Amino acid sequence: MHNPIEFFFDFSSPYGYCASEQINTPASKHSRAVMWRPFLLGAMMKISERKPLASGTQVGDYSVHDFTRCAQYWGADRLEHLDQWLSKGG
Repeated sequence: MHNPIEFFFDFSSPYGYCASEQINTPASKHSRAVMWRPFLLGAMMKISERKPLASGTQVGDYSVHDFTRCAQYWGADRLEHLDQWLSKGG
């Protein structure tokens, strides 16, 4: 297969999980392979001086809702331990 889809994802990201559950569908539809490219989002945030989502903030609290909604929409398994993920700096 030519021109693989390069799929960059963080193992600890709920959004990465939702996307990883779906990436094979468009790849198959267009006869393309998926080249899985793991990376560490936390390291990228440090380099770019961005802050992770924080538990207890409006953004962090909404993210739990959004992650769950994402999983439900795409039919992914329930996302476990979101509060723990966010408390560690998601």
